[in-house]
Amino acid sequence: MQLSDATGAQAHDALAALLELHRRHFPTHGHVQVELEANAVHPMPTDDLIVHQVVATVDDVPAGFIVVHANLARSIGIVHFLAVEEQFRGVPLGSTPRSTVAAILVDVAEYLVTDDGTRSGRPIRFGTVAESDAEVVKAWNQWGYTPLNIAYAEPYFGKHWADHGPPEFFDMALVSNAARNVPYDTEGRDHSPAAVARAACEAFLVDHYRLDPDHPRVRATFASIDV
Repeated sequence: MQLSDATGAQAHDALAALLELHRRHFPTHGHVQVELEANAVHPMPTDDLIVHQVVATVDDVPAGFIVVHANLARSIGIVHFLAVEEQFRGVPLGSTPRSTVAAILVDVAEYLVTDDGTRSGRPIRFGTVAESDAEVVKAWNQWGYTPLNIAYAEPYFGKHWADHGPPEFFDMALVSNAARNVPYDTEGRDHSPAAVARAACEAFLVDHYRLDPDHPRVRATFASIDV
C-alpha cells in the first residue's frame, strides 16, 4: 500500500483521486469539495491549523482517504472524513490486526497531528477525535476510539450553513482515542472525557463550522458535557 499527501504543487494526481473518492462516498457533501481543493493549496491556512489529506492506494488503485486537522489552539486532532473502497474493507495488508487500509489511515492521521504538535511546541494533549454516524461507531471501536457521552450534532452544509439560512442540525456521535496510549505519543494526554469533549466541540462547532457559541443547539451541546 502507498500513502500520498494530497497537498502541495506536486499532489495533482493524489488530489484528483481524493476528490473522486470523496464524491463517491459522501455524495451529500458536495459543498466540501472546494474546501478540499483549498486545503491542497494552503495546508496551513492559519497559525493554529494544519490540514492533512492522505490518499491510500493498493497496486496503484485508490483504496481510501482520510482528512484530519491539527487544531493547535485547542490541542486536538479532528478527523473530518474517512472512507475506504468496499473491496479493501477489512482486508489485512500485513500480519498485524491494524494492517487494514482503514486502520493504517487512522494511525497515520494520529501520527501526523501528534507530530504537528511536537514540531510546533504546541502538543496535541487531547488526542484525536472524529464525527461518526451511529452505525459506524463499532468500526471506530476497533481502531481504539470510544464514544464521548454528549449530545452532539453537526450543521447541515458544514461551514457553509449560512448560505442556506439559519443552521439546522443532524445528530452525530463524537469518538475519541484520548484514553488509548500509542507508541508515538510522547506528549501525554488528558484522559478526562469532559476535557476532551470540550476541546472537540470547540474545534468542530466553533472553529470549523463557525457557529455562534450562544446558539441554543451549541449551548445545549456544551451543557451536556458535564452531565
